[in-house]
Amino acid sequence: MILNILPSAAGFGQSRHVLSAQLDNLEINSIYINPKGTQSSQLYPTLAHEGYPGHLYQTIYYESTHPDPIRSLLDFGGYVEGWATYAEMGSYYLMGLSKEQATLLQKKRLYHTGVYALADIGIHYDGWSVEDTEAFFKNYGITDKDAREIYKLILGSPANYLKYYIGYVEFLELKKMWVDEKGKDFLQKEFHSAVLKIGPAPFEIVEDYMWKCKNQFPFSNLSISLEARFVKAFPDYKRALLHCKRTLLYYEKRFLFF
Repeated sequence: MILNILPSAAGFGQSRHVLSAQLDNLEINSIYINPKGTQSSQLYPTLAHEGYPGHLYQTIYYESTHPDPIRSLLDFGGYVEGWATYAEMGSYYLMGLSKEQATLLQKKRLYHTGVYALADIGIHYDGWSVEDTEAFFKNYGITDKDAREIYKLILGSPANYLKYYIGYVEFLELKKMWVDEKGKDFLQKEFHSAVLKIGPAPFEIVEDYMWKCKNQFPFSNLSISLEARFVKAFPDYKRALLHCKRTLLYYEKRFLFF
């Protein structure tokens, strides 16, 4: 479903978002759009980011591989938002525009995200004041009034814009590695399938395992291997995994959720 957010919330938050499906009912998926923050020309890339092949597709595709339930509790924003931004950037070339027009719109959007990511680092790492932020954005033709609003927005969500920009760049780096390795045999579908099968994870893990899951059927063998890697990365993973499995088993017996 594609819905407008409530009018009372239109003045706050992001211009759009996807409401993640329930793990026991993946058929219900909702995308909310803020009419005040989304122009008609942005709808196509917006739906690519939030829907297909962005968040919604990535979530449903990954869940179709039947991952260990604990994976649903772990959050890797760089992978999730990086993939959605990657999908959004590619959508500009599927809008029926000329290559020049598509490139201009894509670079404009990416430029916007990159500037916000730099400000994010400045505010939360370098400790920029409001005045520092105003001076930074003045170089990009943004007024002090708008810069102050951006400052407040970024201040409330540390490292938020880095998930989008750096995550997107990480996917481009993975794709470059894949192209270099495959050469003339490179297929985008093969690369996309590999990184989506792995699911949300630190990029160093994605890089290691994307080569192993190209022809990995059934997926369970890869899941077992990945689980071992997560145990090493997260000391409490095994205990949390056991608790998660016991909880799911309890609900399965009591309420037949699964």
